[in-house]
This record gives sequence, structure tokens and C-alpha cells, in this order.
Amino acid sequence: MKRPPQPDCYDYVRRYYGVPAYIGVRVIVGGRDGVIVPAKHLQHYVHIKLDGERRSGIYHPTDGVEYVVVGMPPSRWSVPKPAPAVVDASDPPAVHPGNLATRG
Repeated sequence: MKRPPQPDCYDYVRRYYGVPAYIGVRVIVGGRDGVIVPAKHLQHYVHIKLDGERRSGIYHPTDGVEYVVVGMPPSRWSVPKPAPAVVDASDPPAVHPGNLATRG
């Protein structure tokens, strides 16, 4: 009887961040090439062994990691930085009750 497939160490990362974090996938981090390696701990991060390095490093899945998936350009999986919030000048500023000065 076959056992059902077990989720690998990056199942959570793929579901939560929507990135193709699979063991063996090539990545680019800060302009350097590397490969995703198995994680034994900190499974909400991606463990990457950069080319030419002896040890792997731990990286946040969306912080400057470009996933190089065969058949798709790297930019397809690059996670863009969020746009700055737009503030409407006609809206009054939000005031926290603890920051109100007492009027005398």
C-alpha cells in the first residue's frame, strides 16, 4: 500500500507567500546565484546555498529572492515591494486617544 505524499519543509512557504520554494530550485539573491536546500528548522524562511559558498544561508522568501523557474522569466516570481501608502490631504490625521493633549 502506498503512503500519501508528505509535505516537504517548504509547503508552508509556498502556500503563505505564493512562491515556488522547492528544494533544488535555482534562485538569485542580491545578484548571486544559488539553490534552495532542505531546511531542518526555521521553515518559514528559505535556506539557500549560494554558488561558491560552503554553507547555506537563511533568507526571507520575499525579500530580494528571485526564483528561476524553467519556462518562466525570473521576474514572474519576483515579489515586488509594496507601494507606499497614499495619504489624502483632505482627510484629518488619525489621532490616537493617548496622544491628545489636555486642554486647559
